[in-house]
Amino acid sequence: MNTNLVSLSDLRDLSLPHPVAPWPLAPGWWVLIGAASLLVLGFSVHACRQWRENAYRRAALAELSNIEDAAELSLLLKRTALATYPRSFIASLHGGTWCDWLEQTAGSPLPANLRELLDTRQYAAEPTPMEPGLLAYARIWIVEHRPGEKGPC
Repeated sequence: MNTNLVSLSDLRDLSLPHPVAPWPLAPGWWVLIGAASLLVLGFSVHACRQWRENAYRRAALAELSNIEDAAELSLLLKRTALATYPRSFIASLHGGTWCDWLEQTAGSPLPANLRELLDTRQYAAEPTPMEPGLLAYARIWIVEHRPGEKGPC
């Protein structure tokens, strides 16, 4: 018999712990998943709402390519404005007050030649040829005006 207290035959392998299972998740992960899901849902609802609210802008921009004279352009701008502002207010705007309101809501000044085109020549008997600057300004106004910020003056 071996009286040696430390005998190699008595040694055993180390017992390793069982591997940690990835599932079920700890409560903290469930909270994080829930918060991320709510955040994604909130962004989705906001994006969907913005898409619907800007439908009138997309329609106006699509129609802008078919405009041939200043009277048609002014009519398109008025219809676009009617989508977001009260009818009683927009219908009362004409001539110089219409141009002033366009400048105010766009945040950029309307050049004098374009102002004159929208102000007086739109009511001419024969169609007024369209200037590229006026189309560019109309595109800028359609894209950049902010309903509610500068509503009825």
